[in-house]
Amino acid sequence: MNYTEARANPASVLDSATEDLEEVVITRAGREPAVVVALSATPSTRDTSSVLSRNIAAQCHTSGPRPRGLGRR
Repeated sequence: MNYTEARANPASVLDSATEDLEEVVITRAGREPAVVVALSATPSTRDTSSVLSRNIAAQCHTSGPRPRGLGRR
């Protein structure tokens, strides 16, 4: 579906994604296409994002500030 079609009827784009669980690819001239997908159809993406966020937060809490002057005399 091109951008003009999606813009003319955004409800049908969202309905296709949420009710039919279809990935809707929207193309734009000279630009990278985008995908509209129902959130319920992407559990692995949410799970991965959640795990990565927790890991990053844990690293920030456990590593603490770096000591100054390491490697210098």
